[in-house]
Amino acid sequence: MRFNFLLLLITTLTAVALSQEWKPHQVKIKLRNTEYYWALDTVNNVILSLQGLNWTTVPFNPTSGSLSSGSISRFNGESVQSFGINNKLTLSKANSNDPKQCWHFNPDGLIQLCNVPNWAATVVYRPVLTTVELRPINSGPQKWDIVKV
Repeated sequence: MRFNFLLLLITTLTAVALSQEWKPHQVKIKLRNTEYYWALDTVNNVILSLQGLNWTTVPFNPTSGSLSSGSISRFNGESVQSFGINNKLTLSKANSNDPKQCWHFNPDGLIQLCNVPNWAATVVYRPVLTTVELRPINSGPQKWDIVKV
């Protein structure tokens, strides 16, 4: 009888723990306190748009504390990638081992490159388009809402 109870308890705890894992979600990424969302220009750079696109957040590595880590992907095997500091975020062929495609989704709204924690996805206002680039924290609008679709 005790063994059955212990087995039931372990099974229940395991089920609860597994149900709380971070799973892929279809989302829109919205600049906080605005109506602008992540979209793509004609050469696959991330820009802001009123329509926005659906993205899929896919778990990348084990999470670190309260941060969820994942790629930001489209449906055609491509993920958002950073090509370095002060460069536009770009959609590139997905590679689950590429740290330039791993993003931390910080509870306060920052989206940070996993291996460059002092930099975040930042709005950069340009004459024709508003782009999203990797910039130092606090160097421009950087708070995002991840809205499940």
